[in-house]
Amino acid sequence: MFCPKLVFAISLDLVKKIALETEDKTIRQQEITSKLTALKARINLCKQYTLRVTSS
Repeated sequence: MFCPKLVFAISLDLVKKIALETEDKTIRQQEITSKLTALKARINLCKQYTLRVTSS
């Protein structure tokens, strides 16, 4: 367990370094977000098609 005094003694640079995501993770997250956006658009397209087919 961490002692509060030790935690407060940690430099801001070290905190930023610990909290920082790697560039690979950031790129992967952007790729996944892009794919998710595309999938949501396709789901909406399928829903529109289903509404047209069932209402005919």
